[in-house]
Amino acid sequence: MPTPHEEPYAGTEVDLTQEDGPQLELQGLSADSYDPNPKREQVRGTIAWFLLGLLTMTILFAFIAVAFQWTAYDNIKDMLGILLPPIVGLVGSAMGFYFGRSTD
Repeated sequence: MPTPHEEPYAGTEVDLTQEDGPQLELQGLSADSYDPNPKREQVRGTIAWFLLGLLTMTILFAFIAVAFQWTAYDNIKDMLGILLPPIVGLVGSAMGFYFGRSTD
C-alpha cells in the first residue's frame, strides 16, 4: 500500500498510443439507442396545433361576440386588428416549420 506521499500508480505504465480507447458499456444502453426524432415531431405538432387552435378560438370569439352583440362591432374590429397579425405570423411560422421539416 502506498504511503500518503507516494503516487498510487507510480510504477505503472500507461499506453496511450492505442486508437481504440477503453470501451465503456453502460447497462442496456448504446450510442444508437436514443433517437430524439419521435419526441421532436410530437412537440412540433403540439405547438403547431396549439397555435392553430388559438387562431381559431380568436376568430370564433369575434364572430360570437358580434352575433350575440356582446360589444360593438368597432370594438371587435379593433381587437382583431391588434390580435390577428401576431397570431397569424406565429401560426404561419409554426406551420411552415412543422410541414417543412416533416418531409425529412
